[in-house]
Amino acid sequence: MPFDFAGNLADEVLREFLQKPAREELNNSTRFLSMMNRRRVPMQGNRIRIPIHIGRNVGVGVRRERGKMPASGGQQYDSAFYELKSCYATIELSGQAMSATEGSPEALLIAVDALTNEIRGAVKDATVDLSRQVWHDGSSFLTQCGVTATSNTVVVLSTKFLQVGLVISIRQSDDGSANVANRTVDAILTATTFTISGAAISTAITDSVYEGVSATDLEESRDSTSSGTWRTPLSVYGLEALVSEINPGRIVADGAAVGTHGFDQTQAQGQMGEIDRLAEPRWQANVVTGGAKAGGAAAILDEMQDAYDQSEIELGEETGLIMTSYIGRRRYLGLIDSSRRFMNRKDVDHGHPQRDLEFNDTPMVADRHASTANGADFEIMYFLEMQSLGYIAKPDWKWLDEDGSVLSRISRFDLWEATLKTYRQHIVDRPRANTLLRNAFGV
Repeated sequence: MPFDFAGNLADEVLREFLQKPAREELNNSTRFLSMMNRRRVPMQGNRIRIPIHIGRNVGVGVRRERGKMPASGGQQYDSAFYELKSCYATIELSGQAMSATEGSPEALLIAVDALTNEIRGAVKDATVDLSRQVWHDGSSFLTQCGVTATSNTVVVLSTKFLQVGLVISIRQSDDGSANVANRTVDAILTATTFTISGAAISTAITDSVYEGVSATDLEESRDSTSSGTWRTPLSVYGLEALVSEINPGRIVADGAAVGTHGFDQTQAQGQMGEIDRLAEPRWQANVVTGGAKAGGAAAILDEMQDAYDQSEIELGEETGLIMTSYIGRRRYLGLIDSSRRFMNRKDVDHGHPQRDLEFNDTPMVADRHASTANGADFEIMYFLEMQSLGYIAKPDWKWLDEDGSVLSRISRFDLWEATLKTYRQHIVDRPRANTLLRNAFGV
């Protein structure tokens, strides 16, 4: 009797895989993401409130004898609010692939192997996409455009986060006006060019590439025609939003805000934790801008020390991790080439065997997903106190199986699909425990 692949075996394989090897792969396949995963903040519902201490009691002071005592005061508090974002990865199986299990044990093994490969691919792709997001600002932004003159070959600053088959929109960065929508990346040509489906287009440096589809499609990540979805961060927050002195969604070049990704920063949804950083300096991370001092390597190292010290100066916290790009690490290595030192890999458990450089006995870790707000590899360093950062999730990655089955048939097609899901957000509860060093090497 043939085995019912769709109803029994596939569900069993999917469930068993996620419970065992999938979870380990999700937690350890990226560097900074795996370290963010160490601190999960408990929550109820789909929204979390974090009380923050923003001011001291002003009812203290020294007075002369018989003088009037200070007016009574109290501690000052505010609240940060974070909402979950929906993250998915979907796999698809044809009816023919599933019927291949019939007839022999060998066919069954081949089918299970094929299914396992699909699962591994979905898990890996979901992790890679989340690792990209953990560096960015929640805007679904992928890269900034260059000048393209009526062509299907589009010029961009970097194709680092593009992939063949990805559905994208190209829009004006500041207001979200659609240049083109519901297009597909047909081919990656170089590090700065790709081809796009459909009619030829023109772009300018004021345009950006975003993940998403047509403005009339309810499945879009962000809709330029809607004051709700376009003006609200749809992806999870990353370091560009968490460790900054400004609200999320600002395009920064050489330390100055030069544009936005469309967030309405006058509204709570466009602010970090629904607190306006421009109105509340205590909710800003520390920022040091490099290149201000003359003196070559000594000056650069002094600016790094300044950034390292800020967490202790502001909150009495000690920097425990320095994150940068491979370019940033290479620049630093050039400064200390004669006395390079390495951390023992056991001291920095980020799921990879590479050993890491040190600065003040603090590990400096390079991540391939590190980039600036315009998508290019950067010379920026984040000096982090990891207990001030974390994530909320409900649940961790699991299969969408509320109806009792992991696999579901696509209506009117001989196709089956399974969806991996998590509702997640990255949070910061003490921004001033962290420091951003911009223009780290003065170039």
